[in-house]
Amino acid sequence: MRPVATRRSAGGFAMALLVLALVAIAAAFMIYRAIGNASKRDDLSIITTASFGKIDEALLQFAMLYKRLPCPASGTLHTGDEDPATTITNLVTGTTTCNSPSGVVPWKVLGLEQSAVLDPSGRYISYRVYDGTSGFTRTGGLDVVNCQNDDVLTGYPTGSCATTRENTLRDFVSGKGVTVNDMGTAKSSVAYVLISTGETGFGAYYPGGSAPNTMPSSSSKEFQNAGSGGTYWITAASSPETAASDATHFDDVVSYKFAYDLANALKLARPWALQVTLDGSAACSPPTGATCTSVSPLLNVYLQNPLKMSTNSGNDKGAVTVTAAADVARFVCKETGGSTNAMSACLLTPDELTTSGNEKLTFDFKVRRAVAMIKLLGMQHTGGGDEQAQFTFYNNGTQVAQVTKISCNTGGNALGQYTISMPSGTEFTSVEVKALNKTNGGSSSISVAAIAACYPLGATCQVPSYNAADDCP
Repeated sequence: MRPVATRRSAGGFAMALLVLALVAIAAAFMIYRAIGNASKRDDLSIITTASFGKIDEALLQFAMLYKRLPCPASGTLHTGDEDPATTITNLVTGTTTCNSPSGVVPWKVLGLEQSAVLDPSGRYISYRVYDGTSGFTRTGGLDVVNCQNDDVLTGYPTGSCATTRENTLRDFVSGKGVTVNDMGTAKSSVAYVLISTGETGFGAYYPGGSAPNTMPSSSSKEFQNAGSGGTYWITAASSPETAASDATHFDDVVSYKFAYDLANALKLARPWALQVTLDGSAACSPPTGATCTSVSPLLNVYLQNPLKMSTNSGNDKGAVTVTAAADVARFVCKETGGSTNAMSACLLTPDELTTSGNEKLTFDFKVRRAVAMIKLLGMQHTGGGDEQAQFTFYNNGTQVAQVTKISCNTGGNALGQYTISMPSGTEFTSVEVKALNKTNGGSSSISVAAIAACYPLGATCQVPSYNAADDCP
């Protein structure tokens, strides 16, 4: 009986080995299949990314030529033209609203072959772009020729850059763009998005088709990518076993371009030379809602502090905010002394910036400057009792320089004209002007006849009433 038992034991052991071998083979097959699917997805992603690169380059070239981006093409007309269709006129002027916002890459208008905008599965690559009244498809939607080419503090509204040239590239694109959620992080200010619907192709358009493929689950991120006007998604690919109709399925390949990166890549912006000038003889013209009272024939009082003054005329670019300050409240005033008008801090009677009153005027130019010329009235040169003025320069509220100047011209209403250039690499956005005691200890009493602030370093910077005879060291 013992030998029989031995044969049964051996047979059971062999069966167990066979089962284990089958389980191992099945597991190996599943691993091989998963690796194979992952590898296939990686290969498709690499091919798709290469196609994205060619499209990116074509979009950049289009933007350089026409200062805008094209609208998407219809996914069912198969013309490759943007929608609305390109004409000689709107090729340059563009359109504010695209007719096929959930359409495809417009290969014809980009100078590409149709095959260049197909993904590895033979479906059109989708294209989403920021359009609308402030969009990148409108006239001048990417016209950055007059923009400053680097970041500066401005405080100016976003805009086309063409009027004042204070706007930078970041000002130009601020508040514009679509949103992409990239692996859980929302990315805003995106100029456009390119989307391949992956191997499943749900929601995609294909050559010759009259309608898109079956749409993904309405609660999936792929569904949002297939539409337009919302957030576009980049997330981890779902497992190969996840059904394409499942809300958690995701195999889209997505690429996007930030608006700033696109604008910067155009290489059209430049470091424009800017000059803002303000003359004390300027007419009394406060902003809407403020009042300007003529107290006497010799004095106009701006009943607002701070005072915003526009200087967008001639070579001037920008606006200046003038703030009066002292030990007690002051207004920004324009006074007349001798033959030259000037600005100072005052109440309702003519006054000057005095040492005893600790009075000062601050001129905020909003954008960075590198050179200043300041003309002062009443800078008397009397030998031992020369009047003095202090100029303190700030960059976004941080003091970067302080300069003291002494009078050099004689006469009761003598003019002193001072040019101050910042050291290389140092720039300012505002300057504070105040009186210092005379060189013999007495109180100085001065006012600001004119001021100019310029950029970049080395720019010629002169006040409107420039006279070489008024120059002081």
